Amino acid sequence: MISNHNFEMSVLDFYISMYQSASSAIKAEVDSIVSIDLFVDSNHRMLWGEIEKRRESGGLDMISIDSALENESWYIKAGGWGFLGDITASNMRQESVPDHAKQLDELRRQRDSFNILNSALKTIQGKGDHNEKMTVVSDAISSVSSLMTSTKKEKKTIATAIDKILNYIEEKNNSDESGGLRTNIAAIDNAMGVRGIGKTDFIVIGARPKTGKTLTSLRITSEVAAQGKNVLFFSLEMSDFELGIRLLANQSLLNPSDFYGDTSDENHEFWAGMQAASSKLYKQGIFIEDTPALKIQQMVAIAKQINAKNGLDLIVVDYLQKAGVNEKGRHDLAVGEISGGLKNLAKEIETPVIALSQLNRNGVGKPTIAHLR
Repeated sequence: MISNHNFEMSVLDFYISMYQSASSAIKAEVDSIVSIDLFVDSNHRMLWGEIEKRRESGGLDMISIDSALENESWYIKAGGWGFLGDITASNMRQESVPDHAKQLDELRRQRDSFNILNSALKTIQGKGDHNEKMTVVSDAISSVSSLMTSTKKEKKTIATAIDKILNYIEEKNNSDESGGLRTNIAAIDNAMGVRGIGKTDFIVIGARPKTGKTLTSLRITSEVAAQGKNVLFFSLEMSDFELGIRLLANQSLLNPSDFYGDTSDENHEFWAGMQAASSKLYKQGIFIEDTPALKIQQMVAIAKQINAKNGLDLIVVDYLQKAGVNEKGRHDLAVGEISGGLKNLAKEIETPVIALSQLNRNGVGKPTIAHLR
């Protein structure tokens, strides 16, 4: 099992010897990270339990802790006063403790990830339905991705909300950009108003079959990427090759059919358009995931991995009904599961998601949620 004994002792020493005199900033940072799950050593876990009781009420010193624990069998077996003495002998600077706590948290994530993957492996190797095994694998991938990319959440109060608002206003005032994300597509930008597309927005654009859903999603992608933003495009219907042709055509006066016609060196018009479009797109941060029938758990895991490594400004899904689902049967429940997962993803990684959706061919009047196929 993964452990780091010295880092555990450093964190415990901080609470026993330095917590009362530590700066409020260091206290807040360490408190937001440390929990009992970080400690592997059983004696350290027991000691943390006592420290946690005393953190708010006071009495975080060797004498008080020794008095409280002197009759506990685990404490006597661990060495009693000598056990505490060993822990507080680290002579660690309090400024180093947040890094040690983060290291312990990283090790905790690795342990949890190992346990999740090991459990999934046992399921794969055992008897059972293939689809059930694939679901277990998808869930494991999503869980591990969340563990390895997430951070401890701060406690949210009205004060932290106001701080976020003030930071937003300051950034907006110091930026040439106004409001949220813009697509440079009038119908979408006008609908979003002066606010623009917010960081946690989940937007569904519905259209009936054969009305240009993919063309719209690609235009959104290319317009946002042209602003220097990173966009993840989930193509659940077309391959990256087909999408590449569509994007190149969008950036030039070419038609997608031109790529399948005369592409000889003598066709100067084709190559002029191809070169101009390629030079633009090569520099853009467009990530394409074209695995068909991805389940929502897989989409979430992929998005988190790319966001952690590269940073994402927008996620586009083309289109909702082509995503794989865990449950067979009612399609409205499937669309609800996928939509809910994408909405939670946008909120968790603070990246807007635009999902294209097929509307029922037989729908009458103004489209509503009920028209989603």
